Formats: sequence, C-alpha cells, structure tokens
Amino acid sequence: MKLLSKYKDYYDYLVGIYGEDPKLILDRRDKDLYTLHNKGKIVLYIAGYVIEGLLLENGNILYGESLTPYIVDKTKYRNWWHRYKWLSKHQNRDYSKSVHIKYKDEEDWYYLEPMKDSQDTNTLNNCPILIETIYGLYKYPKLESLKLPTYIKAETIYKWLTEWLSNQITEKEKQIKDIPDKLKIQNKGFDIKRSFRPNIK
Repeated sequence: MKLLSKYKDYYDYLVGIYGEDPKLILDRRDKDLYTLHNKGKIVLYIAGYVIEGLLLENGNILYGESLTPYIVDKTKYRNWWHRYKWLSKHQNRDYSKSVHIKYKDEEDWYYLEPMKDSQDTNTLNNCPILIETIYGLYKYPKLESLKLPTYIKAETIYKWLTEWLSNQITEKEKQIKDIPDKLKIQNKGFDIKRSFRPNIK
C-alpha cells in the first residue's frame, strides 16, 4: 500500500515492513474536519467493517468489552420511539450480536465486535475510513486519536485497508471488461462510422 497523507496514523509503519504497492493508494489528503460531541455513540466504517464506540464526557472512548459496565437488559428498552427510529435506520442489524448500552441519558444498540457493514458505507462514499457522529459522516479521521489502538491491532487495520483497495481495483476492471466494444471505441474519441471506413481503391 502507498500512503498519501498530511498526517501519520498508528498503522502507517507497516508500509515499511510490507513494502509499497503503487497500485494500492490510500490517499488521506482529502481529510474532513470533524467534531466529537461531549458524549454518546460514534461509528467507524473501516474498509467494509463497522466499529462502534462510546465517547465519555471526559473525552475517553470505549470499544468492545470496555462497554460491559454500561450494558442493560434488552427487555428494559422501553423508549419505543427511540427504538422505532433506530430500527428504521438499522434494518439489517444482527440483534443476536448487539447489546443495549445506556450511558447517562443516552441509549442505543452497540456491537461489541467489529462487524461486516451490510450497507457497504465505505464503497458508497468511495472512502475506506469514515466516522459518523451526530453531526454527520466525515472522511479520514485519525484512528490513533480515537483510541482505536487499544481495541484493534495495526496489522488488522492494515489488512482490511489493503484488501478493500484491492477489491476496488478488481471491481473497476470488471466494469471495464463489461463495456461493449462500440462504447470503448467511442470513449477513446473515435467515431464508429467515420474512423474505421475501409480503404476504397
């Protein structure tokens, strides 16, 4: 993987170990400025995976088993309007792997483990690293500043990113192969009727 970036993240050092692949380019120069609110849920979309964390009032962010103290019984989820809104947004949710978290006056469902993103958010936004907050979706957050090294190893993030970038190239190549020959000729600037007339003696 080749990195184009104005900042360093915690998995970058692996480029020096695995070597640069000029075909797999991670261009982080188009980075959005985002603001984390003082508490509540954050969602990371990384190369086709979803990671959910809880931002505490003190600025710390918890993932996975660190969320255990905030788990409540699912049967106590009585806020039906909040549940309805959540269900309408997460229709493909795998509830068997979800837990109900309550922090202060905030309630929501969380995955304790990274899960495959059924909505393919990264591909839809043409960006392998995204963060979702209450203010919207932002490109290329710095994962180290989001405390992710305490939850996921650098090698895992690097593997996800290289696989995602490779898959994007494969998909583009498939699309090119599926284009009819006439359209390929026109895309190169040729006129089908005039550019390929036979020589008449």
